[in-house]
Amino acid sequence: MKNKEKIIASGSNIIATDKKDKEKINKYIKKRMQRPKYEKIYFKDLLGQTLIRVEGAKKHSDTINFHTEFNSFAMYHDQDCCEVVFVENICGDIEDILHAPISMVEEVTNVEDEPLNKNEDSYTWTFYKIGTHKGSITIRWYGSSNGYYSEKVDFFKIAKEQE
Repeated sequence: MKNKEKIIASGSNIIATDKKDKEKINKYIKKRMQRPKYEKIYFKDLLGQTLIRVEGAKKHSDTINFHTEFNSFAMYHDQDCCEVVFVENICGDIEDILHAPISMVEEVTNVEDEPLNKNEDSYTWTFYKIGTHKGSITIRWYGSSNGYYSEKVDFFKIAKEQE
């Protein structure tokens, strides 16, 4: 481990111990750079949008993507080392929120309900409600951590690729 090379990737210090490690790190950085750009917005910004497709809306998912004709949005949590955040349940039919303007959005956080695992130091239930004139759904997210990390879900607008 004599000739270590320090590489900065996404704000983290990564130590490359040999040429093979350096190649893996460069591949990781390149892949990360190709990810779409995200603009953090509020969940309520979905109000008035008309969804044409929803992806990832299932139990244990860590990302849900919402698509309109002109925009895409992502609901997810950027995981860290001592936490986990995922969709625990979805109540309602996704079809009820497609092809009709969204007329209701609501975010409710609850720490009063029981944790999924009694041994968890910290946990948060977050309910995201989306409704149209056709009906509504509730996406129930669950987050747990050692108490130091966030258990919150974030909402992002995905920037279109520049042509």
